[in-house]
Amino acid sequence: MKGPGSQDSSREIRKLIAAPDYMLGSVAAVTDDGTLVAASALGGQLGAYVAGAGKVILVLGSQKIVSGLDAALRRVNEVVFPFEKEGVVLTS
Repeated sequence: MKGPGSQDSSREIRKLIAAPDYMLGSVAAVTDDGTLVAASALGGQLGAYVAGAGKVILVLGSQKIVSGLDAALRRVNEVVFPFEKEGVVLTS
């Protein structure tokens, strides 16, 4: 890594963000058989969840445990997307 602002420095920072040693986050729902369902308005964390991070630590409450994939997708549409949309509008 070269000095601050260099092209090499910027590339190294992007690599660290895309592939951190640890990723702390959450998912929209988890089914009773263990399927994780993630949803994101901007998608920034999804790459690290599925392929980038060395270890992923997910924190979630019992309200996110649902009976199956249909219930998980319903939760995404009825709870997560409206909340994400509000957050995107507030930060824009």
